Amino acid sequence: MAETQGIDIVATLQTLVGQPGSDQRVMLLCQILAQGGERFVPVTPLADPAPLVDRAFWAQAHTLSRDAVIDWVERGLNHEVLTGAATAAEAGRPVLIHGTGATGRRALTLLIEAGHRPRGFVTPRAHMAAETLNGLPVLPAETLDEAAAARLGTKARPFVIIASSYALLLDDYEAAGYVLRRDVIC
Repeated sequence: MAETQGIDIVATLQTLVGQPGSDQRVMLLCQILAQGGERFVPVTPLADPAPLVDRAFWAQAHTLSRDAVIDWVERGLNHEVLTGAATAAEAGRPVLIHGTGATGRRALTLLIEAGHRPRGFVTPRAHMAAETLNGLPVLPAETLDEAAAARLGTKARPFVIIASSYALLLDDYEAAGYVLRRDVIC
């Protein structure tokens, strides 16, 4: 019987996360893992899995259920978002969520449950259905820096979490001078 090659999830995620279209690629990876014909997904054990999973678990794990892989990938992505939000907040920068749909609301819940206080949402002016969402201001993407200064009372560049399925938004932010992981994350 041939030995099963493990999937190095960390290396795979590192090549995907933060690249244009990364959300779609990570979701595709999750779907492939979840819908694969195998009952379990072989994985390469991590030398230092914290803070994503329990160290004792990884000392013994060489296969994971498909649901566990999806959960692990999601926690890894959430960790990156929460780390970025914490760094921005420590620097006195407002944390904003780009996207007012279901994904944006899930990001809001994630941030609040982790103890963060996002200051508002961002969306293109053409998609603005209201001035506020869940009690937070909705700012137009086209004039974000000016709107943040006027509505949030700060001149600090906001840290934007892209919580939208529209991956090309990252290109728009980079064209406006936002730097991936420092100013914007998806």
